[in-house]
Amino acid sequence: MGENRGTREHVGRHLRDNKRLPHHPQPHPGVLGCHPPVPPLSGADSAGWLPGEAARHDGQHGGRSHGAERAAAGGGSGCAQRGPAAGACRRAGGGRGGLEPAGSPRRGAVLRRAGAAVKRHNLTKMWFMKIIDEREKNLDDRAYRNIQELEKYAENTQSALLYLTLEMLGVRDVHADHAASHIGKAQGIVTCLRATPYHCTRQKVFLPMDVCMLHGVSQEDFIRGKQEKNVRDVIYDIASQAHIHLEHARSFSKKVPVKAYPAFFCTVALDDYLCNVRKVDFNIFHPSLQRKSTLLPLHLYIRSWKKTY
Repeated sequence: MGENRGTREHVGRHLRDNKRLPHHPQPHPGVLGCHPPVPPLSGADSAGWLPGEAARHDGQHGGRSHGAERAAAGGGSGCAQRGPAAGACRRAGGGRGGLEPAGSPRRGAVLRRAGAAVKRHNLTKMWFMKIIDEREKNLDDRAYRNIQELEKYAENTQSALLYLTLEMLGVRDVHADHAASHIGKAQGIVTCLRATPYHCTRQKVFLPMDVCMLHGVSQEDFIRGKQEKNVRDVIYDIASQAHIHLEHARSFSKKVPVKAYPAFFCTVALDDYLCNVRKVDFNIFHPSLQRKSTLLPLHLYIRSWKKTY
C-alpha cells in the first residue's frame, strides 16, 4: 500500500501544479484507489499486471507475438463500424470476410480501400477482428465496470489500430508494439474522458463504475454536471492512469525504431488534453476543454522535428 501511495503521489506531481489546490484532497492510496488497487507500473514491463494481456505478450515484452499469433492470424479482414452501421456493412456483403486479399473486393468504397491496403501491406487479420469483436461487445452502451475493462476495450480498438499503422509503416518491432499497447490504452482512456460531457447530455455515463463508487459519485452527478471535489477526484484518478501509460511508453523510446514515431504522434493531442484538464483542476465540464487547441499543429511539428513521441 505504501508503494501504491508513493506512485500515486509521483503521478500527481506530473499531472498537477507543484502547489496542490488547498481545497483538493490528497489522493487515495493506490494508482486509482480501486478495489483491488491497480498496481503501479514498474520496470520495463507491465506484463505482470495489465489485465487480459497474458495471451498477447511475447516473452517479457508487452508487444504482439510475432510467432504463433501472426501465423494463426493469416491475412486481414474486418469492418470497424459499430451499431446499425456495422449491420449495414455486413448486409452489403462486407462482413468479416470483406477484407480478404483473395478474390474481388466487396461492395462499398471503404471496404475496397481497406481491402487494397490489406493486400498491399499484408495487414494482420487478427487486429481487424479484435476491433470488430470488441465494438460488438459494447453495443449495449453500458458503463465500464472497472478501469481494467476500459483498458481492455482501448487495447482491442485503439491499440489494434496502432498495430495496423505500424504494419503499414513497415515496422515489426516488439518495442514499438509495446509502446503502441500503452499509447492505445492512454488514447482510449482520454477519449472516454473527452466524450463524457457529450454523453452526459444524452443521459449516459461510461466512466468506470468502481472509481465512481470509490469517491461516492453516481452517474446522476455527472449527468447533472456537478463539479464537487469528489467528482473531480474521479476524473483525476482516471486521467492519472492515462498519464502512467504515456510515461511508460516513453520510458523505452530509445529502443523504438524512429520509423515507428509517426504512428505515435497522437500523443500530442493526449498530452494537450491531460495538461488542459489539470489546469482546470479536473473539472471535465469546463468550457475550455471543448475548444480546439490552435497550438496542436505547432506541437506536432516540434515533436516530429525532435523525433520524439
